[in-house]
Amino acid sequence: MPSFTKTFAALACLLAATSAVPTALPRASKCPSSGKVNHEPSSLYSIFPGSPNIAKKSTGFHVETYNNASQVEQLLVFTDIPANAKDCSVGWAQGERPERLFVVKGGDALTEVRQLSGFPNTKFVTYTAAKEFDTAEEPVGAADFTNWDDLPAQGHIIGGIDCKSTIYLKAALRNPDGNTKVFLEQNSKNGLYIQYIPEQDTLPFTMAEHIVFHPQLTKADTLILEGLRQDIKEYTPKKEALTNQNGKRANGKSETEVNASQPRDEDLLRHLQALNNPKDAHFEPSVTTNWEMDQIKLPIFLEKYVLRPYIRIGQSIVRVETDVIMLTHLLLYFSTSVPSAIYLFYNFNWIHGILHFLMQFTYMGSYTLLMHQHIHMRGVLNKKFALFDHLYPYITDPLMGHTWNSYFYHHVKHHHVEGNGPNDLSSTIRYQRDSLLHFLHYFGRFFFLVWADLPIYFVRTGKMMTGLKAGFWEFSNYAMLITMFNLHRNATICVFLMPLLLMRFGLMAGNWGQHAFVDDVEPDSDYRSSITLIDVASNRFCYNDGYHTSHHLNPLRHWREHPVSFHKTKQTYADQHAIVFHDIDYFMLTIRLLMKDYKTLAKCLVPIGDQIALTMDERIAMLKRHTRPFTEEEIRTKFKKQ
Repeated sequence: MPSFTKTFAALACLLAATSAVPTALPRASKCPSSGKVNHEPSSLYSIFPGSPNIAKKSTGFHVETYNNASQVEQLLVFTDIPANAKDCSVGWAQGERPERLFVVKGGDALTEVRQLSGFPNTKFVTYTAAKEFDTAEEPVGAADFTNWDDLPAQGHIIGGIDCKSTIYLKAALRNPDGNTKVFLEQNSKNGLYIQYIPEQDTLPFTMAEHIVFHPQLTKADTLILEGLRQDIKEYTPKKEALTNQNGKRANGKSETEVNASQPRDEDLLRHLQALNNPKDAHFEPSVTTNWEMDQIKLPIFLEKYVLRPYIRIGQSIVRVETDVIMLTHLLLYFSTSVPSAIYLFYNFNWIHGILHFLMQFTYMGSYTLLMHQHIHMRGVLNKKFALFDHLYPYITDPLMGHTWNSYFYHHVKHHHVEGNGPNDLSSTIRYQRDSLLHFLHYFGRFFFLVWADLPIYFVRTGKMMTGLKAGFWEFSNYAMLITMFNLHRNATICVFLMPLLLMRFGLMAGNWGQHAFVDDVEPDSDYRSSITLIDVASNRFCYNDGYHTSHHLNPLRHWREHPVSFHKTKQTYADQHAIVFHDIDYFMLTIRLLMKDYKTLAKCLVPIGDQIALTMDERIAMLKRHTRPFTEEEIRTKFKKQ
């Protein structure tokens, strides 16, 4: 399912006090069986932005906001870290319930952690004294304590940091308006720690340092990526790859749930499922792309009398209770795109026309993936609104660059039937996927010939009526465009033609990225002919479009269930040598590929299974191997369905 660049998606949002002596803690290090070392802080200090010259003794990790301001922040000092420490990162842990004192009050406990450049050389450590050392341009990462106080023992990685013999950190709640309190006792089983590995046997751990946690990742993506990072660090090489009785790998056509017995994975799975379950206390409907439910902070009056009623009404209108966001987007389109387009035909000027196109540009990615849900689910609204649900795409599709029903016929009736195989009109297998010339040929054929290729495909495969329907709707849309062009040329250019040109390019650039890496052993496997992306553009702004392998495995799977399915079956993904990237979207992946920038792509790879043991050079070689074209002889022998 095609998607867009970060540019598309990024634009898609038109959007307590005691002595100054610190608590002295025993410095302890733990070496789990994986070889990691967890190093506890030697000292903790509480500082107070509202009372910048006061210092008080800290009895544990404590951050707090109230009166719409950060009131309590935490400084942590880690000493005696070995000189040969590698792959340093900061994390936090919670022990079993009887072993911890862990309190979270408020709905926004996202806590930002920053590495300080130094530390006050004074008896009294205060906010004022520490401020001059808070010079980092970016935070190390953020720990989201929200809801975790209700869950079993767990460890979490916040982000990578520079390894030094002494490390100084500052922690504070990111949202000053959250009126939130977090307290977690600090001991060998609870609180923050520095994690590192000795110099020897560092490969899996140094590979983990390339994992980047973007602050705008969805909650589900953050949990998934953290779990994969833990898998990398705990990896133990296998002596032999998993094979079947014939010595060959499984064909990857079915999903199996493996490796869910580990407590960490089970806890994460329960948490992901709870977010999607309307009967669970942790359920969160999606309301807007920019923020998740617990990040929407409004005055109490607006939350009580506007937001909550809107969500209740929205859940009665949409088909799935999680999908209030779809109503939000439809209201946006019909209150901006539609009246703006009408007015351009009534009273056109070029400034309005260009601004209208730029507005549509910001909508196109999210709209396309809304329609992706629509064509697979045969609608997104409650059956009571079936008539509107059926008719509105005939208004909005042309405004967003789509021709009537072509998306349905090409994507559902064609692409998912052929699955990037030799008969797929959008197949990538005959192309060298890092070649600009090959991409231009790929795009040019779709752009100039899809009007003929798609109906001919249906006729050739014995689906005469489907072919006639596909041709009828495509040519009907062209007739509408010609009519509108004769009515008002300039308005038609801005309202219909410019979005159409951009959308056709975006669709093919996205599909190229989605199917650029095809396994040369079993290219007809859904696991091996598509990829998974854990990134902001695809998953926050485009309905989890990054989970493309999951979508091909089950095209009817609801978009909120993709992270759950991926986590359930990640061992199968690993066994099938599936490819997972992060911190890059499909469009930028295509750009990097056409630049032959395999180094960046290798760094964006999230290795799973035996891929974890690969060096960077070996990753690059693997990716290059997956982008070569297939010969016609290989296609005849390796594709079962032709």
